[in-house]
Amino acid sequence: MLGALLLSGSALAAPPSAATLAAEVGWGHESQTSPLVQISPQGTLIFLGGLRRLAGSHWRANLSGLRDWSLFGDVRLALAGDVHVKRSSQTPDFDFLNASLSPALRTSLGERANVGIAGHWQHIDVAGEHFRTTRSLQLDWTYADGEGSHWVIMLDSGRNRHRGDLVDLDSTSSTLLLQRHVEAPLPGIDALDLELYLVREQNDRGFRELSSRSHLLHASLERAWLGVTWSAGVAWQQARFAAALLPTLPLRRDQAWTIELAAAVEMAPGRTLRVDYVGVRNDSNVALYQNRYRQIGVVLQISW
Repeated sequence: MLGALLLSGSALAAPPSAATLAAEVGWGHESQTSPLVQISPQGTLIFLGGLRRLAGSHWRANLSGLRDWSLFGDVRLALAGDVHVKRSSQTPDFDFLNASLSPALRTSLGERANVGIAGHWQHIDVAGEHFRTTRSLQLDWTYADGEGSHWVIMLDSGRNRHRGDLVDLDSTSSTLLLQRHVEAPLPGIDALDLELYLVREQNDRGFRELSSRSHLLHASLERAWLGVTWSAGVAWQQARFAAALLPTLPLRRDQAWTIELAAAVEMAPGRTLRVDYVGVRNDSNVALYQNRYRQIGVVLQISW
C-alpha cells in the first residue's frame, strides 16, 4: 500500500504535461529468511531451530504512464496508471502483480501551489493468487518553494478487500503522507527526498489483532558523478497492533529497517541501465513475524 501511495503522490505532484510513458524490464535475485516456529495446543510459540529460507531469481517488468488534459481555466484532468509484474520459476512464492489506476482533478492556487482530488484503485496478486483490491479517495496539496524543490501533503482513505479464505483481512485504512523534495541541498548532493507516513488500518471483521497503527520515515539522496547517477535511501517503520494473536502472546510490535542502493547509467536518450539493491530487516516481539529480505536487480529503463 505504501509503495502505491508514493507512486500516486509523485504522479499527482508532477507538473502538468501532455503525456509521459515509462517502461522497465529486468532480472533479479531475492531471498527471505524467517524463524522456524510452531504453535503448541496451549497457544505458545515453540522454536524449532534453524531458519525457513526462500531464494530464487526472477524476471520483472513495469509499465507506468501519466496523461493530463486541460478542462477549463486552471482545472486539469489527469490519469496515472502503473502495472508491475514479477515472475520466479524457481520460487513461485515470490510471484507478484501490482496494478493501479488514479484519475484526478487538479487546479492551481496562485503561482506556487496546487491541489488535487483523486480516486485510486489498486489490485495485488501474491504467489499467483489474488491478495487484495483497494479503492480509496486521495486529497493532496503541493507547494513549490524553489527551483525544483517542493512540499507535498496527501491524505488517503480507502477500503481493502480480499477473497476466499482471506476475507477476514478486509479493512479500512487511513494514511497521511508528508513529502519534502529539495534540489541541491548540499554541495555534492543533487537531490534530497524526505517522507513521513502515518497509517491506521482497522479490521472490518472485528479482529483487533489484525488492526494496527504504523509510522514510516524515509530519506533518500541522489548524486550524478563520473557519468553515473548514484542514489541511496533508508527507511524506518514501526507498527503496533491492537490485540494479541493468542492470549499467551504479547501485543505485537514490529520494527523494520530498509536500505536501498542504486546506480544508473544513461545508455542513450530515454534509455537507462540501473543496478539496484534492497535489504529489509523486520524485528518483532512475536518471533513468528521476524524476517530478513534481500533483493538485487539489473533493470533497463525506457521513457518516452
